[in-house]
Amino acid sequence: MTRTRWYRAALIAMALIAMGAIGFGIGRMGGGGEQAATAEEQLWTCPMHPDYITDRPGSCPICGMDLVPMERGGETAAGGESDGAMAETVEGLSTVHLTEAKRQLSGVTTVEAQVRGVHPTVETVGIVKADETSMRTVNAKVGGWVERLFVDFEGAQISAGQPMLTIYSPQLHQTQQEYVAALGAQARLASSEFPEVARTGRQMVESAERRLRLWDIPQSDIDRLRRGGEPRRTMTLYAPVSGIVVNRMVEAGMEIKPGAPLLHVADLSSVWVEADIYEQDLNLVEPGQIATVTFAAYPGESWNGRIEYVYPYLEGQTRTMKARLSLQNPGGKLKPEMYGEVRLAGSEGHVLAVPADAVINTGERRIVYVEAQERVYEPREVETGAETDGWVEVLSGLNEGDKVVERGLFMIDSESRLRAAVPGTSAGSQEHSDAHE
Repeated sequence: MTRTRWYRAALIAMALIAMGAIGFGIGRMGGGGEQAATAEEQLWTCPMHPDYITDRPGSCPICGMDLVPMERGGETAAGGESDGAMAETVEGLSTVHLTEAKRQLSGVTTVEAQVRGVHPTVETVGIVKADETSMRTVNAKVGGWVERLFVDFEGAQISAGQPMLTIYSPQLHQTQQEYVAALGAQARLASSEFPEVARTGRQMVESAERRLRLWDIPQSDIDRLRRGGEPRRTMTLYAPVSGIVVNRMVEAGMEIKPGAPLLHVADLSSVWVEADIYEQDLNLVEPGQIATVTFAAYPGESWNGRIEYVYPYLEGQTRTMKARLSLQNPGGKLKPEMYGEVRLAGSEGHVLAVPADAVINTGERRIVYVEAQERVYEPREVETGAETDGWVEVLSGLNEGDKVVERGLFMIDSESRLRAAVPGTSAGSQEHSDAHE
């Protein structure tokens, strides 16, 4: 019996030792896993650049500040807080919660979206162009050879009736001779007792004179022939219009054919200004709008005009539409191809608007941060319209009375992007005391 009892006692002791060993091993395994998990989850960030996150302590490569540990599920050393996942209203951004202490420290303020009376304006650039409706091409109406050229350079100012060139033309010379002969025949036949004969003499004179006029021979030269003058070898052609010679296609000594272009002339007493209108401003521009144009060459001066025409297409390279206005140009101060600053004034309207500083324009979208609850700021994508007097129209995404962040906006945006980028740091509702801040 004694031997049997000792045997049972030994078995019990061995079982207790084995259970202790297994428990100790499990505890070590559990503790090591927790430590590994803790070490694996520990991240570090920069207080000034919360977008920079690393798994090792050190210095921020941007500003050189010491990195601070980021605590999962709670608040970072930089002051952010989180209690788990909340639904993100905008892709890549997350709702941000701030304690009262951090809100005051960050200087975050809000302003309400409100309906305001606005005077939308469009400010853009324009280029001075010649008025195409006043441009003329001077053509040769008779063939011949240019003996002398009076308008011999581009940019010359010419006036209607000014000598343009002298031409030797066999046709002109022959028509002068015919005109002189017709005048003599008319004088001889005028005393005929037959009316048909006298009428024939008059018709010959009228026919020759009409040809000279159609070839732009001035009346003074025709009157000289009528008074008994001799036909001239060369005739002078005169400018039919006034303006600036923008293109000259004739040279002295050149042979010209009937219908050949000689000069392109632009009247610059009034000019066009073609303004570039960007796509977002297309609905703000229409014919009849008043525009003010200023030029760097004439500080303190401005020209007023109205939109005469809005072109129905966009320029492929600049993605802008042209709006044309006409300006009076006394003294020719405005030169073609000059740049000017154009300001278009729209009609007054009432729209929902927020301060322009409250909107973040990423290029692809426009973001505001709305105070959904006290010290709880959620991102919201909005569609904006015209901007005037520091306020921007909100077409969609906000309601009247919504509070949007105005000051401290970029701190809120950085915090939001950080929480959305790092899993487990999204904003929650857990409050930390001001003492902890």
